Amino acid sequence: MERLLQSLTLCCCIIICSFQLQAQNPTLVWSDEFDGSSLDLTKWEPQIGDGCAEGICGWGNNELQYYQAENAEVNNGMLSIIAKKERVKSKAYTSARIRTKNLADFSYGRFEARMKLPAGAGLWPAFWMLSTDEPNGGWPMDGEIDIMEFTSSKPDHVYGTIHYGDPYPDNQFQGNNFYLYDGSLFTDDFHEFAIEWEPGEIRWYVDDILYSVKTAEDVAPYSWPFDNNRFHFLLNTAVGGTLGGEVDDSIFPSAMMVDYVRVYDGNKPSIRGERVVANQATNAVYNVDKLSAGSNVQWAVPADATIVSGQGTSELTVNFGSTSGNVSATFDVGNGNESISIDVVVEPSYSKDF
Repeated sequence: MERLLQSLTLCCCIIICSFQLQAQNPTLVWSDEFDGSSLDLTKWEPQIGDGCAEGICGWGNNELQYYQAENAEVNNGMLSIIAKKERVKSKAYTSARIRTKNLADFSYGRFEARMKLPAGAGLWPAFWMLSTDEPNGGWPMDGEIDIMEFTSSKPDHVYGTIHYGDPYPDNQFQGNNFYLYDGSLFTDDFHEFAIEWEPGEIRWYVDDILYSVKTAEDVAPYSWPFDNNRFHFLLNTAVGGTLGGEVDDSIFPSAMMVDYVRVYDGNKPSIRGERVVANQATNAVYNVDKLSAGSNVQWAVPADATIVSGQGTSELTVNFGSTSGNVSATFDVGNGNESISIDVVVEPSYSKDF
């Protein structure tokens, strides 16, 4: 989450997981499937309070909640981080914030979670990462990776962001948004949010669709703090604050649902290409990345679209008609077929009146 100030304690009891990125079929090296009846404290540490004990009252963002462990519930194969309207000490709301610091810390790989986001004005859920060892002196010099942030004021898109730069107030950040163009909201159903992180580069995905890439060159003249630096996960739902905005008290309780959090030692195939095209668009290109050489890819396109070239390969060229729909790719991943797709919106045809 975007922070105005952050101070974390240097720790020495750590788990080291550094990865050499691969092509298909990366190995799962850490996960929580939330199959138990309570939060696994060998994997997650609940953070408690309003941030004042850490020297950042309001958690650095003027947040309105008091974090407590009991707001993170595990049942029916799901983690629920529940925001409630209840007073604890000086705060009128409660929620949960959990982290893997000193329990699971990572450098490089694929990091993903499948989540359904909470509905209601004023909520600010996030799936993010912070430096564990802080070799450069703390936040933001040691970086922050926001895999997913969401605000209910714009329920059809999420944010992926990095933070870096000089000490506050000269901290820097940059990122991109991912939109749902089909009229659905991130509060309607589960989606998978992921990054793939390798030396000098971080890539963001929603449902295996690549939507953002940041490199060391993008942050120049500032240093890129994400190499040779171990990071841990955080999951939380803030109430109000810098991005949360005005709170609607009628929404409570409201929960962020987490199906799983997983870490792989390499990359998974992903799809990229235009998600909104003009009516009768021609020569639109779609790619499946990170497939083994020579992989056979079977493409499917909307009803009145035409495949120009690329059937059987990882790059497709297509001419669209007037019908929106999925551009889908099916390929062999070694232990069976896998399919990924982009829901492409074809803009309506234009008419002119004279």
